[in-house]
Amino acid sequence: MSALAVGVDVGGTFVKFGLVDPLGRVLREDRMPTEPEKGPRHFVRRAKRLLKGWRYGSLGLALAGCVESRTGYLLFVPNMRCWEGFSFKRAFGAHTAVENDANQKYPTLWSFANFMEQSFGVQTMAQGGYGRFFGAGDD
Repeated sequence: MSALAVGVDVGGTFVKFGLVDPLGRVLREDRMPTEPEKGPRHFVRRAKRLLKGWRYGSLGLALAGCVESRTGYLLFVPNMRCWEGFSFKRAFGAHTAVENDANQKYPTLWSFANFMEQSFGVQTMAQGGYGRFFGAGDD
């Protein structure tokens, strides 16, 4: 399996794609309109078509709203209600991680804080009041 990964930032207007190496260097980028009114299956078909030919081992999707990360289901999103109840992990395959977009940003900072042996904490708050606390360092 390739060590490269694709990050997908799904916004209400545009979806941004980035192919990154293990050091976080962006090797390739692309974007497409989201077209949320056409539903999640339409989005998945178009995303797979865009990613055809990209060589990667895993894919991470960042979505607004409440996401059940283990199964990849989008539980609630105020601006794309017709996407609720859809499993992006099932649609994209086993090597897919799905997370709330606000929460997706902080694990990298957490890793950096551990590396620098510094304390770190942040509380995310996303649409619909869904959020998570990330922390590292002293208890």
